[in-house]
Amino acid sequence: MAIRDAVRTMAIVVLVGCVPSTAMFAGQASSAACSVTIASPKNAERHGADVLVSGKATLPAGGSLWVFAHRKGVALWWPQGGGAASVKPGGDYSVLATLGGPQDLGADFEIRAQMVDRADNAKLEAWFKNAEEKGSYPGMRLPAALDGCGIPPEVTVTKTK
Repeated sequence: MAIRDAVRTMAIVVLVGCVPSTAMFAGQASSAACSVTIASPKNAERHGADVLVSGKATLPAGGSLWVFAHRKGVALWWPQGGGAASVKPGGDYSVLATLGGPQDLGADFEIRAQMVDRADNAKLEAWFKNAEEKGSYPGMRLPAALDGCGIPPEVTVTKTK
């Protein structure tokens, strides 16, 4: 009886031990299908009025990558680059971001790279079209990040000129 109980206990331990590993592999595969990094700029760097935001991304089906920026402490964000980022076959992307206006000299700006779904991509494209027609670029609330893509990366830089 003792041997049978020991074998049963070992089987339960082995099975329980496998569950997290299986879940972990599933999570890794999911994140590999949808990922984004910001390689440049780095946190705490100092930049002029414009900064080239670059990194690597893996776009999921139906997903688009957008770069947003805003002055730290302001609830509204501004989409950057005139549209969704163009992600090259190797995953590289770069988007020119503008850091506020002359009044923002010395201020900290947060920059975020975020995946969005088709519906939010269409809304962002319409925002740019409307802004260009009116010559006014109002801030907006961030759209929802695409499910399954993790927490969008952010960096904070200081505007110096």
